Amino acid sequence: MEGLHREQEKPKFEVLKTIGGSDANKLVNGTLNAWTNIVSSKILGESKDLSDVLAVQMGLTTEDLNRRWFEKTTELKVSVVEDPLTNAKYDFAHARVDGLIYDENLAVFEAKHTNAFKPPEEQIAKYYGQLQHYMMVIESETSYLSILSGNMAYHIFKVDRDNKYISKLEYIEKYLYQCIIGKEKLDDEFYHDYKEEYK
Repeated sequence: MEGLHREQEKPKFEVLKTIGGSDANKLVNGTLNAWTNIVSSKILGESKDLSDVLAVQMGLTTEDLNRRWFEKTTELKVSVVEDPLTNAKYDFAHARVDGLIYDENLAVFEAKHTNAFKPPEEQIAKYYGQLQHYMMVIESETSYLSILSGNMAYHIFKVDRDNKYISKLEYIEKYLYQCIIGKEKLDDEFYHDYKEEYK
């Protein structure tokens, strides 16, 4: 945990060039096109405007309620994290966590407001890459996925660190970061070699 620090210690443009949690969801089981889009958008410095996406804005608006309901339900205290976190050991990545839990061990808190008609268990698969990415960056063993499902249900899922999955993430993220920094086109052969090695 020695290398963990706040974004202010690293130039903002560097953080924006690194791989984040939302990117990680598209990597391990992702398509070549998804990988390519991540690299090209970061080279160009593009960030998607989500201000008009209702689901995203609703999630942001209900995040405080989600956190308070989690604390009430579990009696675990969540510390809000305003800035992206980085780690010198993983200089190709950053983590924009919704919160950190300083209990016996450091844990990630991630809040989601989801569709009431989608089984909450499917959300674990949907955000698995993001949670593993965060646990890699902050070097934690545990994360909590806190889900407000529509306006009638609430679910908490404890997701443990998956070192095998993280090794795949690290392998991909290091390569994509090299492409981003070097402004190089992603090599199709690397993608196909990865798929062959980790099939």
